[in-house]
Amino acid sequence: MGRSGARRTIAIAIAIAIAIVTGPLGACFEGSAASGLPCRDDLDCGLADRCIAGICGGASPTTGVDPTGSTGPDPSSGEPLCGGKPGATCEPQVPGLSDADCDSDCSAPHCGDGLFNVFAPNDAFNPPMGTEECDDGDPASGQPRDTARCDADCTSPVCGDGDWNPEAEACEDDDFDDFDGCTADCQVPVFATRFDDRTWTSEPYDLSHYSGTTWDPVGASTDVTGWRWSGEGWDTGAIPYRGPPATFNYNYSGVTRLVSPPLGLPASVPEGFTLQLRFSHAFVGEGPCAQASAQADGGVVRLRRARAEETLTPVPGYSPLANECTGMIGGVPTPPNPMYEAAETPLAFTGAGQSGEVTVDLTAHLGAEGAQLVFEFGTDCAHCIMDDFDDSPRWAIDDVIVAAFPAG
Repeated sequence: MGRSGARRTIAIAIAIAIAIVTGPLGACFEGSAASGLPCRDDLDCGLADRCIAGICGGASPTTGVDPTGSTGPDPSSGEPLCGGKPGATCEPQVPGLSDADCDSDCSAPHCGDGLFNVFAPNDAFNPPMGTEECDDGDPASGQPRDTARCDADCTSPVCGDGDWNPEAEACEDDDFDDFDGCTADCQVPVFATRFDDRTWTSEPYDLSHYSGTTWDPVGASTDVTGWRWSGEGWDTGAIPYRGPPATFNYNYSGVTRLVSPPLGLPASVPEGFTLQLRFSHAFVGEGPCAQASAQADGGVVRLRRARAEETLTPVPGYSPLANECTGMIGGVPTPPNPMYEAAETPLAFTGAGQSGEVTVDLTAHLGAEGAQLVFEFGTDCAHCIMDDFDDSPRWAIDDVIVAAFPAG
């Protein structure tokens, strides 16, 4: 309803009230029946009453305004009371209620006075911009301050607004780069790397189960170096094979691990957040080979604490790991992927190929000290001969971050 419409409504209500109490002949109207009704001036209220703040006789206590309070007009005389109050500089239009020109305590609105006035222009900006969204300033000094629910400029804390409020945000970020020291959700990462250094450790393939057999890799033309750093990320490099690929279509089954520096996981995260590990990866399986071969090599991510390792469950999840090595070669058993052999339910990143971002919830590990991330890659004995290394089975890891991210 517009302002003119509201006035018409009040006028109609007044006219009806007057008609009821005076009767059609306009008898002498003393005003007692109009008490509490809307009015424009004293004439609307009769001889024995006055129009105070738009109400005959002033607002009653049931309206939420105290007509006998220390602010607003005196209900008996209609004279302002704020003017007589120490420190008063203005008079609210409605007693006890703030408006654009006056706070409820009879002081001029100001960002930082500790009185939230939703109608007051926000003078934290020059010129004033918008209205106050909050005000947690110090009433004693009148100085603005940051709190968990309000920025010092009387706006609500918003990540990305360019205004760092240390009471509400761990840091301030105005971009979507989680690797610049502050995530897009204004959280400081526990750990973040795009692999621009070599602080991680590559553990060579563990082939100890072949020791003393005709498959013993010692002195053989077998690549057992494990993970390699390309300068832009880590990948598992060449899978160790037994002899020249053109002659022996078999791998050495084994595992290699990429291990992070020790991490100190926080004991807690802000409400509404969970501690997460995120990384991007590309897994290339033995696609041109049989389906079983494509699912016999795989990778998992683990958390190592005091040399004990726990497999972490990612989103999206792992796939079943297969075993194609069940026979004998030269009187020596062809062992499966050690990851398959060790697990009660063998699961891993596997298959012909997959890539993208992976998320792991680390909530169960809050407070862990000295924990290390472990990316373990395992192969079985089957080998798919490929001319191009880029098509060979391998696992590549990049953009690893541990930080608090919004739950869900």
